[in-house]
Amino acid sequence: PFALRIVSIDYYLAKPAPKVDVSYAPLEGTSIEQVPVVRIFGSTPSGQKACVHLHKAFPYFYVPYDDSFPDEPAQAQTFLRQLAQSLEAAMQQHQEPGTGRKQVVHAVQLVRAVPFYGYHPEEKLFIKVILYNPGQVTRIATLLQVQPEPSSRSCC
Repeated sequence: PFALRIVSIDYYLAKPAPKVDVSYAPLEGTSIEQVPVVRIFGSTPSGQKACVHLHKAFPYFYVPYDDSFPDEPAQAQTFLRQLAQSLEAAMQQHQEPGTGRKQVVHAVQLVRAVPFYGYHPEEKLFIKVILYNPGQVTRIATLLQVQPEPSSRSCC
């Protein structure tokens, strides 16, 4: 087995490598412009220095799926698509002029998970927001906290 003592981790955005990276954007139905690649710098147990390039590691965060959100699967999927489109639109407004349109949201999924904090005897529903750029996670999470609760009408 490969072992590595981690010294540093960073990432960069690159064009998808054929047969290595995901190349299709499910939300937009287009090809992906840039994907994150995580670089892990360190040394092996024998002292050899190494740099590992980790592909297909998309940044994500969870948003609680409120009881007021749609219950029906078809309505929930529509809601998730609208949420993703609203996040895309909100981030496009905050982009620097002349930089061109950049893809922000890779996917949104409805998942079951146990909340992190406190005691919870059962799983709850969460929205998993998967992004392209790790540098935008905080900005988008903050945007969701500042904006009114997402509803079936609009998000951001």
